[in-house]
Amino acid sequence: MGDRDGSFADMQRSAVVGIGMAVDIAINYPLWIAAKRIGAGLPAFPGTVAEVYRGGGSLWLSLGPTTIMEDVAKRSAEFALPQDQPQRELVASAFAGALAGGTFCAQ
Repeated sequence: MGDRDGSFADMQRSAVVGIGMAVDIAINYPLWIAAKRIGAGLPAFPGTVAEVYRGGGSLWLSLGPTTIMEDVAKRSAEFALPQDQPQRELVASAFAGALAGGTFCAQ
């Protein structure tokens, strides 16, 4: 049962990461879009809130799972690597980034 509790904790952590990504997009996406619109010579914000967030769901559907995959892969790699390895976190992060980049980001 201990392993099951660990898996549930991992799922909870991944869900929190996904929610964090959604909050990040809700706060920062309009500013990012405004900067792109200004750069293209358009008004910073379109007429409605729905138009401001258009595309935000697509961004979350690609970025959210990528971040969750990186988080899970990094923790798994850290668990598999020797505890005394000095660059353990760096190696785990590089592995996780490559894995997520080759799966979700390669859409």
